[in-house]
Amino acid sequence: KLCINIGDQFLRAIKNKRVYQIVPLHSLLINDILRDFRDEVVYLGSINWNKVSTSNTSGGGHIMGSIFYPRNGYFFINREYIAIFRKLGKDPRPDPELKAKSYIPIEKWRELFKDNWNFPGIPQEEHDAMFPEELPRRLIKMYSFIGDTILDPFLGSGTTSKTAVEMGRNSIGFEIGFNRDNWKNIIRKKIESGINRYPAKFNYL
Repeated sequence: KLCINIGDQFLRAIKNKRVYQIVPLHSLLINDILRDFRDEVVYLGSINWNKVSTSNTSGGGHIMGSIFYPRNGYFFINREYIAIFRKLGKDPRPDPELKAKSYIPIEKWRELFKDNWNFPGIPQEEHDAMFPEELPRRLIKMYSFIGDTILDPFLGSGTTSKTAVEMGRNSIGFEIGFNRDNWKNIIRKKIESGINRYPAKFNYL
């Protein structure tokens, strides 16, 4: 499965020289993927992640437009999306023992596969677009077996890889957004802190 966390973006009137508006990035992304990979993937739907905005980068924490009076009030941006795609073809067959260990009770399954999730975001301290461990934890549990490999092409501070290892998965991540020293320090701190109890090995290239 391909799981993409993305939020819509607002444009301030002062920047676009027009009016305040929302750019539906999640819709544009879905359309682009289905156009460019129409013979390779199918779209399975999106999860609405309702969160309290913790960063000024999205504008979600500010009151926008007219206050107390009608016409020009604007929505808080307290929601992001997780778009889910499936690659066409047969899935690899899991090891029977690992499949049994990956069992999800029906109560938990119903909770995970709701299309609305409600849990808070986190402060954007180390870099923009950080998310809580609960987000990859849910997706990893939903779409992978123990022993599978989780790929994160936008590794950031390493939240997905850390969570994957804690859940008995392997992980590969790519990040080119930081300078070399800063990147390694951030990734090492998150992935290796408190994770020594897991039989994990790390390679940094």
